[in-house]
Amino acid sequence: MKELLYWPENDIRPVGGPRGYLYNLRAGLERFEHKNLEVSYLPPSTMENSSIRKLLRDWTPTRFKNLKRLHKMMGYPTKAVTPRINFDEFDVIHFHQVEDLFFVREVLESYHGKVILTSHTPCAPQQEWLSHLDARDIATHRVELQQLDDVVAFAFDRADCIMFPCPEAEEPYYHTWHEYDSIHNKNISKYKYIYTGIDKCSVNQSRLDIRRKYDIPEEDFVISYAGRHNRIKGYDRLIEASPALLSDIHTHVMVAGRPGAIPSPRNARWVEIGWTNDPYSIIAASDVFVLPNRETYFDLAMLEALSLGVPVVATNTGGNKVFSRLGPNGVLLVNEEEEIADAIGGLRGKSNSERLYLGELNRSIYEKYFTTDVFARNYVNLIESMLI
Repeated sequence: MKELLYWPENDIRPVGGPRGYLYNLRAGLERFEHKNLEVSYLPPSTMENSSIRKLLRDWTPTRFKNLKRLHKMMGYPTKAVTPRINFDEFDVIHFHQVEDLFFVREVLESYHGKVILTSHTPCAPQQEWLSHLDARDIATHRVELQQLDDVVAFAFDRADCIMFPCPEAEEPYYHTWHEYDSIHNKNISKYKYIYTGIDKCSVNQSRLDIRRKYDIPEEDFVISYAGRHNRIKGYDRLIEASPALLSDIHTHVMVAGRPGAIPSPRNARWVEIGWTNDPYSIIAASDVFVLPNRETYFDLAMLEALSLGVPVVATNTGGNKVFSRLGPNGVLLVNEEEEIADAIGGLRGKSNSERLYLGELNRSIYEKYFTTDVFARNYVNLIESMLI
């Protein structure tokens, strides 16, 4: 049996979205023996990663980039692509962007294999596309842009299998696409769920070294956050909880990720580290990792914290909700910023041994459900079950 993962083989790397998903899947497949399934990728992409293209993008005026995106998206409903590979050579094709499936719709008319779709956007794809446009352009071209709904609906309808990490990950789709409930119900038999897996995270600096680096006493309580500084990620929720958290002089907050529009508290115990290529050392040096998302699909940051054996306080939304039924674990699910502060305060009141125990529960959950080996095994089993 032969499967095509519809993504350029040279554009797979450890980041978010399809690239990271396929990076982790490939890592698992390389270790998991799957004699009955041969997996291929699209031929290497040459333009997408060229240094010249990146340089031009960096120097292009913002308004021109906005208009280019608008023109691109308005062309989606009529765009047709001839793939660089013969689909008939494969028993199954797995798409990782709804637009990719739509663009080859004419070729798929004569294709008799199975078509799988995984949408990696953190909300309905058309809403994710629109979020990159200028609001003025959306208002001016609202009628034309509404056709993007048809593009996405076609992809969900054409797929023989719609794959999500878990049912809870669909929550943002219900919230951002009025028709999603009917789309889901119409295609309910197509939906399959496989937890995403990641390789175990490793640290480059010890807990003690990190604390010394940022002048944090070894015995003090440390909260960590890693990610974008925006409302979707709930960074403002963490800030709103900060007065209660930092009222204790032995509590510190370490934040990794590039600063954004939301200003951080001016407090010596609020440490803004900025972008780092070693966020795992920061998380591992803390006593709790906080994931205060407003909306979430299936956040890999959660899996990273689990693999590091750190307790987690997360908002009860989207893919986070799955941890309410995977237990016992050290994931505390909460709602508003007051509850975030209360949950963190509760952990602060526990002994070191109690927090270590919660962290070990998280590590066990990771080993049981979220390694790349488990990911690959479940994935291959699903593909084989579709083709037998």
